[in-house]
Amino acid sequence: MGYAYIVQGVQYAGFFALYDDDSHVRKLSDGLSGDTVQIRYNPSDPNVSFLVDRNDSRFEGLAATQNPEWLEQSPAFDLQDAVR
Repeated sequence: MGYAYIVQGVQYAGFFALYDDDSHVRKLSDGLSGDTVQIRYNPSDPNVSFLVDRNDSRFEGLAATQNPEWLEQSPAFDLQDAVR
């Protein structure tokens, strides 16, 4: 799942993974589309961001991860989808 944010007029994007069967993750993704999530970013490098609440109740009990080892195992993700 991806997210987009704007810092001083520049748009950035990030992503995180939720693990479950494909249909459940797609349902969550569709349900969260256009919704907001809290993130934090590094003011000296806004490209670096992280999800504040990895246990958001909207994730239906699934914890989100931004661990690079887990993200490498995730299906390919197009950050442009988050920007749209």
